[in-house]
Amino acid sequence: MQTQAIIVRRHSPDWSGLAARFAETRQYDGGEFLPDPLPPGFPGNMVELIALWNESFTLDFFRCRARLAEIALSSCHAVDGARTLDVGRLPEVGRALSERTASVCLFVDDDDWFSPRLAAELRDADLTGHAVRWSAPIFRGALIPRRVHRRWPRCSVRGGRLVRKLLLSSMVRAARHLRGANGTDGLPVESIKFLFQTNNYGITPRLMRCHPRLDDVVDHVHASRLFDRRPFALRVVTLPGQVWSLTNKHPCSATRLALVSAQAEPQAAVRWGVERFVQQGRALRFPANYAWSRPLVARTLDLFEEALG
Repeated sequence: MQTQAIIVRRHSPDWSGLAARFAETRQYDGGEFLPDPLPPGFPGNMVELIALWNESFTLDFFRCRARLAEIALSSCHAVDGARTLDVGRLPEVGRALSERTASVCLFVDDDDWFSPRLAAELRDADLTGHAVRWSAPIFRGALIPRRVHRRWPRCSVRGGRLVRKLLLSSMVRAARHLRGANGTDGLPVESIKFLFQTNNYGITPRLMRCHPRLDDVVDHVHASRLFDRRPFALRVVTLPGQVWSLTNKHPCSATRLALVSAQAEPQAAVRWGVERFVQQGRALRFPANYAWSRPLVARTLDLFEEALG
């Protein structure tokens, strides 16, 4: 089998086209870039949030998102031994997995990053499960590891003191594992909600034999729910000590803008958020396992400094 990773970029607006159109007309239509239907938790006032951004910064929202997408795409192209495809080519990806000309399929949003060594590291990893996952840190000015919790099957227990005792013990250990703490690299650790995060998992050819619908695993929430429903049938290999990706929680994201817009002075709040993001980023010390992200962080900080004017 040819060992090859395929990176699939999820659906994303044409930020460059939107930026060019906005530069020419100073107008935009939410129907051109908003998902339909809106995902759970996605702000319904995105048009107003974009107006808030544009009023607050010298770099408009669309140009900023286009630049972030360029940085993220360069990260994908830098992964040695991987092909990068758009989600519209998902049938091709499914065939590659089924025919075993690809060993793993990875998914990513238009603003998140991979280590250049991701595919090389996965070549030596255990890919015997239906999926593989690794640590899921985020960058939001600071580097924040997120603990990859152990997978405890959701099941009902009928009778049996020993079984109940073992299950309770497992739940206590899992709760302790999820509690915020400092990781081995000295960074504060956050807990996570889902089995998979946006760009810390890969699907192997084994899944195609029992569940060939890749559409069900493109989104990390849907993928998590699928594997949670079938905990004994679908095996996940967890590699918790590896930092091969970063989720970029930048100030220009929909969720971050929705949070600051609720403040008493939203324009001051959104500018303070970007200033804080840049200040924290410039003071970062990169542990060895995060060193690969330094150039990506630098480009991102340069972008937001430019936006501040």
